[in-house]
Formats: sequence, structure tokens, C-alpha cells
Amino acid sequence: MVDINYMMRRFSNLISRVEDSLYFSRDSRKYVPPILRSLYIVVKEIIVPPSPEPIIARFSMEALRSGDTVIEVGARTGGTTRVISEIIGENGTLFSLEPNPFCIGILVRNTRGMRNVRILNIAAFSENGFFDLNINSIYDGAASLVTKYGWKQKRVRAMKLDDIAELHQIQRVDALILDAEGSEFEILRGSSRLLKDIRSIIVEFHHSLNPRGVAAAEELLKKDGFELTKIKIESYRPSVYVCLYTNITKI
Repeated sequence: MVDINYMMRRFSNLISRVEDSLYFSRDSRKYVPPILRSLYIVVKEIIVPPSPEPIIARFSMEALRSGDTVIEVGARTGGTTRVISEIIGENGTLFSLEPNPFCIGILVRNTRGMRNVRILNIAAFSENGFFDLNINSIYDGAASLVTKYGWKQKRVRAMKLDDIAELHQIQRVDALILDAEGSEFEILRGSSRLLKDIRSIIVEFHHSLNPRGVAAAEELLKKDGFELTKIKIESYRPSVYVCLYTNITKI
């Protein structure tokens, strides 16, 4: 049976990514013209199965509730942000973190008018400071703090999620969304206080980028009382999979 809502989310994601590619900066010696970026994204979407973002959106619809306080790490240009904002409603609050200088302006534009969304131009990590963010030269929306892979770099500010929560007076976090291209374990290491109260975690793991980090993150979540309740593996990239974890003490 065809899931109409899922297909609409995927189509919306494709249109958004093509549109976003037209706004990326030319600040790169490996600059790819907007029309070629758009062509690349369209062809990729047609040839390969769905990207992780619609999967994260689906898991969000299952795990999140109206009125929730959510932290989204790696918001990129706001595709998933829009979905989460709708789910949690006017009584909820979404803190969307995005350190990528190529994405932040688009994210702000795409979330304009969403009163329950707060955009934070910062990275989440295991320590506070300034680090090199490695950005993919073809699609500027993909960036990582832990892998270089021949990507260009931008210096960005990073903080522990525990400290970000304290700085912005976030009293309670019900759910955590992680799409951080291999930095999952480092982010969780900096979230020890928050993890005690979080009900659900949706995380995209990149085993090929940081296999040790993935294993360590899975072990950390298990020790903190989180149970893997759902998993979706990308058929065209088996090393990438999205997981939904539930804190068994919060059910």
C-alpha cells in the first residue's frame, strides 16, 4: 500500500533541496554552479531511494507529542524542522542547531513565521570551543566535525548540549533529533544531564564515517536506559541508518 503522506514528504524534500541549492555561497575554490548542483540533487533523488530526512520526519510523527520541547541537531535548511514544528504545535518549543554557514541563512528564511522555533547558529559537540566544520564540496548541506574526506572547512563554534541548554534556559527536553554526519557519540557525551530526562531520541548513524563512534553511541544509549524501538536502513547506503530510541523509564 502506497503511503501518500510519505511520498508527499519525499517530493517536498526534493523541491526544497533543489531550491536551497540555488542559494549556496560561492565561497569555495571547488565551486559548483547552482544549475549543476540542482541537476545533481534531482538525479540522485530519482535514481536512489529516499534520503534520511523523510525517515526522520516519519519517526518524529510517531515519537513526538504536542507541547514537547525538542532539540534538533543538524537542522540544515529546515526540511525536518518544518515537520517537527507542526507536530509539537504552538505549546511546544523547537531549538534547531545549525553551524553550517552555507545553511543558516536558508534555515532562518525557511522557518520565518514559525513562532515555536528558535534557531541557534552553533554546533553540538563533546567540548566547548571552535572547531573545523568539514563541508561537502558538491552539496554544501552535508557537513561534519569528525570526518574530512577532502571537504572544505569553516571554523565554527561548538558547545556541549548540556551547556547550550543552560545558556538558553531550557528547563526540559522531551526529545532529541541528531543528524550530525558522524558526530553522534561526541554530541551524546556532551549531553549527560539532558539524557536523564529525554523521552525519545531519533538519530541518523553514519557507520562509514565513524564506525567506532557509532558503536560507542549505541552503547552509551543502552547504558542510559534507551531501548532501540525502530530502525530504518537506507538500501542504497547500508552504512547509513536512522534509529528511534525510547527511554524505557519514561514510557
